Order: sequence, then C-alpha cells, then structure tokens
Amino acid sequence: MLERRKTRVVQFFMKLKPDFEPIRANILNRETLPDIDVVFGELIHEETRINNLASIDSSYTIDVAMYTSKEITPSSLDPKAVQKMIEDSATAALPEAISSALIAAYPGKI
Repeated sequence: MLERRKTRVVQFFMKLKPDFEPIRANILNRETLPDIDVVFGELIHEETRINNLASIDSSYTIDVAMYTSKEITPSSLDPKAVQKMIEDSATAALPEAISSALIAAYPGKI
C-alpha cells in the first residue's frame, strides 16, 4: 500500500511544471510521504501563493514605471509620499490578486 501511494505521488509530480520544484522536493524529502489529497492541497496553496505574488508584483511594476516616468530629482522625493503611493497601490491591487488567485485555484467553480 505504501509503495502504491508513493508511486501515485511520484507520477503526479512528474506532470507538474518546474515552478513547483521546491514544494515537490519538500514533499518527497519528508520522512513519511503524505496521501495524494494532502499533496494536492499543498500544491493548490503554493499555486495560489505564486499567483498572488505575480499579481502584486505586476501592479507594483506598472505603478513604479508610471511614477518614474515623471521628471523627478532625488531632492523632490518625499519618503512619506512614496510610501503612501506604495500602500495605495497594494490596497488597490489586493482584491484583484485575491480574485485572480481564487479563479486560478478553482477554475469553473467561481
């Protein structure tokens, strides 16, 4: 039974994208191999985390690019204004990032 479970998990991992190599290595290096359902749950969690980071990173890139396209000098930068811009950007991007992550994690169910 243990060998069959290990075979199922390894076969499942063989089909994964390289993005999941760290979680794959983490699971395979455990003392006892979890059931396929546990593995699947951990991968969904990791995929959601990756999608959230990608959404947030892309929104920061756009905002920073727009901000730096203005003509500025180091002396004209107000640290509080820059911090507020970053916080506003994160606040605006978060609902979209969560929505995208949920849609990606549960396609066709949301």
